[in-house]
Amino acid sequence: MTVTIHDLARLANCNASTVSRALHGDQRVAAKTREKIVDLAHTHHYVPNQNARNLVTGHTGAVAMVVSTLESVLERTCARELTRRFNDAGFELLLLVSDNSWERMKRFIAFLRRRPVDGVLIIPPTEDADSCTISEFASLPVPQIWIDRYSGSRFPVVTSDNHIAIGDLFAAGVKAGADTFLLPSKSECKNAVSRDRFDYLVQLINAQNMPIFFEYSDFAAYIKTHKESRPCLFTIGGYFPFEQIHSLGQPDDLIGCFFDFVPDSLRDRIKHCFVCQQDFSAISEAASRIMLSRLTGKTEPKTPEFLRIPPFAVESVASF
Repeated sequence: MTVTIHDLARLANCNASTVSRALHGDQRVAAKTREKIVDLAHTHHYVPNQNARNLVTGHTGAVAMVVSTLESVLERTCARELTRRFNDAGFELLLLVSDNSWERMKRFIAFLRRRPVDGVLIIPPTEDADSCTISEFASLPVPQIWIDRYSGSRFPVVTSDNHIAIGDLFAAGVKAGADTFLLPSKSECKNAVSRDRFDYLVQLINAQNMPIFFEYSDFAAYIKTHKESRPCLFTIGGYFPFEQIHSLGQPDDLIGCFFDFVPDSLRDRIKHCFVCQQDFSAISEAASRIMLSRLTGKTEPKTPEFLRIPPFAVESVASF
């Protein structure tokens, strides 16, 4: 049988408010009375009613974090960093994994209505959400921050500075001799963040009047007829025809510019690789700082619609 605070009050011959103060160490309760109530609580295995406490304080002491997948090193890094930061601040982090499904995201909304939290941090699925789903999230009466995806201006967003990342990668490729580029099709860019990277990269290449291709067959045909060219494969987060690259020239001829990681399937095909990784530790720090300032009532400068975090510096990766 569950023991309530009222049961303890009857056993201690006092009122429930005295029991509550005693269990919280309130010095206004006499020392002997506090000791008696604490002993009774231990003896009868009393567990505080967290829901009742939440109603009184207006806080749950928990923050939800929604990630799209735990297979991503970056999202695991973010979850680990945010767990540590919120635990240090006295909050529990409730981790929800959507498996890249907006249908599952909708179920999370229903779950969070039944199981309230103080705030929500979201790395949504890679594909764009419809406005209806975003509106449903907006209806949750708690602070929200989106990470690494745009939210349609409904919530603050903390993401990488894509222009720095793409600009630095492009400059590294050109310095290595790249003059002809193969990009994934824009239709393969499933969200506004990757489309922003795509548009900026196309702008940079066009400004240099360099050939740019979005279809592998056209790119391969051009390379065969322009043997003096230095082809560059450039990933920005969308699909890429990795399995077809093996038919292109010798490794010394190829340059690779990769956003976030170098695919294992290309490590034996591209000698000159450059990678620019997002700094998810810094992204996590910024997101937690903004959320905690809202939860604790501390003053925080007005949060910009997009807080853009610089990526790590471009690295040259020795593939073999």
